[in-house]
Amino acid sequence: MISGLPIWPVWAVDLFGSSVMIIFAFLSLRYAFKISRKDPENLIWSYLVVLALVFSAFSIGRGAGHIAKIVLISMGKQSAWEKIAPISGAINTATFMFIASITFYYHKVEKTFYVVQNYAKKITEAYDKLEKAYQEIKEDQEKIIRLERRATAARMASLLAHETRNPILSIGGFVKILQRKFACDFELGPKLEIILAETEKLEQLVAGILKAGHEMATELQETNPDLIFEALLESVQGKARLAQVRVLTEKEPVKAQLIVDKDSIVMALKEVFVNAIEASPQHGEVSLRMFQEGDCVVFTIQDHGQGIAAEIQNKIFEPLFSTKKLASGLGLSYAKEMIETHEGRITFETKEGEGTTFFISLPLSGVSP
Repeated sequence: MISGLPIWPVWAVDLFGSSVMIIFAFLSLRYAFKISRKDPENLIWSYLVVLALVFSAFSIGRGAGHIAKIVLISMGKQSAWEKIAPISGAINTATFMFIASITFYYHKVEKTFYVVQNYAKKITEAYDKLEKAYQEIKEDQEKIIRLERRATAARMASLLAHETRNPILSIGGFVKILQRKFACDFELGPKLEIILAETEKLEQLVAGILKAGHEMATELQETNPDLIFEALLESVQGKARLAQVRVLTEKEPVKAQLIVDKDSIVMALKEVFVNAIEASPQHGEVSLRMFQEGDCVVFTIQDHGQGIAAEIQNKIFEPLFSTKKLASGLGLSYAKEMIETHEGRITFETKEGEGTTFFISLPLSGVSP
């Protein structure tokens, strides 16, 4: 009894509260572990787990102490409780001191963690910068290699052109002399015509190489795109017949003129066309189309070969690169060089197993009369 009131309601509330405190402490510990497992590296969650663990220990100590108090007093063993009470209080005090120490420790750890995290962020940024710089150096190195290859190809082509130009001119000159001498020889005359025609083609090829290397001036003239279309067809018909490849053509009206070196452009287009013929199967087809698109005339050359493999698509315009045996690897490189010299563009679309289409666009100038 306390001042005439019964003591058992107080004990009941104390016993119930101690039991509920233990249950809630363990539920908190369970949820703390659950949250921590989702993000094990999170410092706050690890602190929460330790805190819940300590509070669970505290709740057991405090609850057990209160239950022991109720049981001992109800059994009339007040003296026994008085001996245990200081120990229970000391355990509770030690628990709170431990909680305070843990909190202080985690505060220090958190500060260190954020410092380390900041350094890690700076290291990551530095690594990203280094990786970017490495990629730029790698790209620059690849550009240098391409430029060196192009320079080597240009020197080789120029040397070849210089060394063959005079012999070709000499052959052409002697053929003309023979034509005059055997003008009435109906058997020899046509053969000399063929030799002269082929010699003139070689002269144009040499001139084109020298123009591409800026060792010979390009002769820019106003030219009807139809003339280039027809000259290109004439230059590739023989090659197509020998390869047994059919040439399909489609030509739309172009209401403007080109300012170009006709022979050089025809030679550049021929290189692309010959490449398409060589990529075509026997009895296959190569399509040549010409049309106007805005202020440009566009030539498309399409084959139905095996297409260009993905791993070499970025190399086909590089000098000295070729997938064919005994090929110089200068054809498409020369074509691109000459087209870009005329402020044009050359692109392509390809599908492996289906074929390739090249698009050559050249700027128009003026309107055809």
